[in-house]
Amino acid sequence: MTGHVWDGYWLLGNRRAWQTLPEDLRAIVTQEFDKSAMDQRADVAKLSESLRQVLTAKGLAFNDVDRISFRDALRKTSFYKDWRAKFGEQAWSLLEASTGALA
Repeated sequence: MTGHVWDGYWLLGNRRAWQTLPEDLRAIVTQEFDKSAMDQRADVAKLSESLRQVLTAKGLAFNDVDRISFRDALRKTSFYKDWRAKFGEQAWSLLEASTGALA
């Protein structure tokens, strides 16, 4: 249970079509997408916990790790460097605002 990877859903759209929408409508859509993203994260967290309970009841053992040590081990590899390069500085800064310094 390392918590070192997170998969989310991506919303994609046509930029030209998006820019034709009135600003107030874009603001509403953006607000609702942001809210839905937070709801999705909460749903995934609840599902993960309920799945863990079900699997534990069936005899599966989960290994929780010391996440600080795990992050230190990842720092010795190219893991964080590769993901930082893939997503860019802006996204990486937003991530580290939530997680603390990773690399």
